[in-house]
Amino acid sequence: MNTLRFSAAVSVDKGHVRANNEDNIYFNGVYLNSETRDGGITLRDEPEGCLFVYAVFDGMGGEAYGEEASLIAASVTHELHQRCVSFENVDTDRFIGNVVEVANERICARMQELGSGRMGATMALIVVFNNTMRVYNVGDSRVYLHRNGTLSQISVDDSFAQRLYRMGMITREEAENHKDRNKLIQHLGIDKKEMIIQPHKSNNIPLRPGDKILICSDGLTDMVTAPAINTHLMSAKPPEEICEELVCDALANGGKDNVSVIVVDVAVNPDRAKSNQEVLRVVFLVIIALIVLAIGTAVGFLTADILLADGGLMSDALCGLIQNKSCIGEIIKWI
Repeated sequence: MNTLRFSAAVSVDKGHVRANNEDNIYFNGVYLNSETRDGGITLRDEPEGCLFVYAVFDGMGGEAYGEEASLIAASVTHELHQRCVSFENVDTDRFIGNVVEVANERICARMQELGSGRMGATMALIVVFNNTMRVYNVGDSRVYLHRNGTLSQISVDDSFAQRLYRMGMITREEAENHKDRNKLIQHLGIDKKEMIIQPHKSNNIPLRPGDKILICSDGLTDMVTAPAINTHLMSAKPPEEICEELVCDALANGGKDNVSVIVVDVAVNPDRAKSNQEVLRVVFLVIIALIVLAIGTAVGFLTADILLADGGLMSDALCGLIQNKSCIGEIIKWI
């Protein structure tokens, strides 16, 4: 039984400027199709089992090309997730490595079919397995962990501006406003003859009650500041309300891009807490029973010594001991 309970929500909107939505999502088995992607949508999920996956894909290429690229990435994630969802042990690095490789190959093949100059997609993805999270990303869509009031970016932006920042050539603030902040170093949709895509991956992160995880496209982070995002995630509201409020903020601040937001809330599993209380109760009663048994045994032998010293019968002492054991039996039966 999982010690944690998870509840998740996703909100998607095409924004105020773009005519279509080039984003897609993978919501633990659900992704967007041509009928659902352009309208505003909010979904909720309470995953069961020990393995679940959430992701955001931001398509690039203009016209319908970005839509196709992000759809390919989402559908490949679904295809490969279904193959391993029932496994007791999963090599998540191999699983996501296959997602990146297959999605990249299919996007490149589709580009050749269409004869388009460029189409691609970013990927920001989490795998939660046995209450532990691992984060993977390609491009500049992001994953954040909100813990104890602090918002931490776990993903690594694949942009020229962030490369300059990691090299110490510019500050974090300069990177956020740099002219090349949206110019990507790698994304899904690059021929392997040009480069081999290497997704960024985090260490295993044990999750705790009170944590919140945010996965989003740059349609959120370009429109809403980190302090404002942090304020929303500090709320005790359910994740679907937090998602909708974050999307509304992005739209209110201009909505210049498609916006995709997934929030995962982590709490104590009430069934596991109840189970733990039952275990403690039984252990406590067993300890009491053993104490009573020990006292009964000691009293029985003490009585026997006294009876023997007075010329009494040992059988009388044994009767007393048997009566004490009967009492123990009743306690165990009650447990």
